[in-house]
Amino acid sequence: MRVTIDGLDDIYEVLRRTNEDMTEVVDEMLTTGGEIANREQQASISRHKHIRTGSMRDNVRFEEPRLSLYSSGRYVSSYSRGADRFGTSNQKKAFILNYKYSGWFNEAYEKANPQIAAAMRRVWEKWNPDK
Repeated sequence: MRVTIDGLDDIYEVLRRTNEDMTEVVDEMLTTGGEIANREQQASISRHKHIRTGSMRDNVRFEEPRLSLYSSGRYVSSYSRGADRFGTSNQKKAFILNYKYSGWFNEAYEKANPQIAAAMRRVWEKWNPDK
């Protein structure tokens, strides 16, 4: 890509376009990673047989990519939302089952991390074929 710049307005326009393009790429990378994280969390919940109502497993979701309040980066959060039919918070169950009993959440992320990195690299290479 060749960029010719004549003045400050041109510099601003190039930076603005680049920032928009990068936000789109980063959001796609994060969305791809969030989908893998969800799948691995659900599989780990099933593997550890943490299914009483199925609510905790079925409500694992990630938020749309958003800007961090504490840094200039973007992120997604993937966790079990809502409550089961007994009114017990899925987040509370997930926390207790992970730290007190099985470590299912940590296992899910250890298994997901290489997959997420590879998927994000594929997205990056699709957007940036020059490498």
